[in-house]
Amino acid sequence: MSSKYALRPALVAGIISLTGCATTPEPVGCPPLPLPPRPELPIVQPDALACLSDAAYEALATRDAKLQAYAGQMKAVILTTRDNAEN
Repeated sequence: MSSKYALRPALVAGIISLTGCATTPEPVGCPPLPLPPRPELPIVQPDALACLSDAAYEALATRDAKLQAYAGQMKAVILTTRDNAEN
C-alpha cells in the first residue's frame, strides 16, 4: 500500500470526528413586515350599475368578494411576522 493511500483512513476518521463538533445554526425569523394602509375604494351608486346585465353584475360582485378575501389573507400573512398581531 502506498503512503498516499495509508493516510486515507486517518483523514476520513478525522473528518467524521470533526463533524460532531459542528453546531446547528439558530433559525432566523422574518423581520416584522409593514402593514400597508387599505386603499379608499370609491363608492359605486346603484344606478351606475343599472346598465349591467345580471351576469356582468354577478361577475363584478364575485370579483370584488375574491379581492376582499385575498386582501384579508395577505393581512393575516403579514401579521404572522409580528409578535403581537394588530388588527
